[in-house]
Amino acid sequence: MKTNTIRMAIRHDAASISRTFKLSFRHAYTGIIPYETLNQIIEQRSPFWWQNYIENHSNIWAIEDNSIVAGYISFGPNRHETFANDAEIYGIYIRPEYQGNGFGKKLFETSVRELNRVKLRGKLTWVIEENQQAIDFFIAMGGYICGDSSSLHEGTSLKKIAICWK
Repeated sequence: MKTNTIRMAIRHDAASISRTFKLSFRHAYTGIIPYETLNQIIEQRSPFWWQNYIENHSNIWAIEDNSIVAGYISFGPNRHETFANDAEIYGIYIRPEYQGNGFGKKLFETSVRELNRVKLRGKLTWVIEENQQAIDFFIAMGGYICGDSSSLHEGTSLKKIAICWK
């Protein structure tokens, strides 16, 4: 019988979260983000980086399936002054083999509950425009497109879409 639990991430999860990020980020962005940039981003998020992140951020939650960290979400105060939203979902990543099992929805609902608990109500997140799967997921979670931005990576302009919730 499969069981899954959602819990706050701990330092011991760093290697598993690093692996989850690597697998899911590569799955989502291969062919969208230039190869060198993609690898640099993945390599920056080493287990050591995640240990520091977990120790300094209380809002990272993991979903475990039979003792495997199948996904995680991180969130907190909004970092973008151009939006009046109180909160931001910094990232949600599910290992490719676990996608489509409702784990993303469970993590998202956890973030909403936790953000509401600390009175951070309006939320936003950023998605690269070509990641239609992520955009569709956030729209299905009640979000709406509320802005955009772009950045240049290895000569490639990447458009990011802001998705907001009230």
